[in-house]
Amino acid sequence: MELIRPNLTEAQIQEILQQRNDATICKYCQQLAFWTTSKQGKRYLADEVIVGRKTIIHPKHDCCTPEQKSAINQLRNAENQNQIAQGEMVVGQTVEVVKGRKLPHGTIGKVFWISAKADDYGVFKIGVMVNDQKHYINIQNVQVAAKVGA
Repeated sequence: MELIRPNLTEAQIQEILQQRNDATICKYCQQLAFWTTSKQGKRYLADEVIVGRKTIIHPKHDCCTPEQKSAINQLRNAENQNQIAQGEMVVGQTVEVVKGRKLPHGTIGKVFWISAKADDYGVFKIGVMVNDQKHYINIQNVQVAAKVGA
């Protein structure tokens, strides 16, 4: 059994990411993985494996141990805090709505999601949590709150 991802160049990985909706980059190991759905309807990450001439889905993308994932998450949280301090748009950043119709201007919320790809209209979206409610809005409709208030 041979995993597909170690043999791909960066350009090939980017091409796969653009062509396939189920392709993604694992947030822990930064390698190519694929979303798939089980018979029970649960989504999970899997690897594609070459067996003979066939390409099949390996049932689980298992890149590192829980201890390694925990250590990676701690490093990422520290990086996010540095980016937040510099005023960059990252998950966990506090933002203020400055344009748009979905939320009143001046509404302040916390970013919980940032899209990696533009939608069908070429718009990048972010998820903002306001008063325990999730709102998905255009990234151009918000400003980092530290820049607005400071």
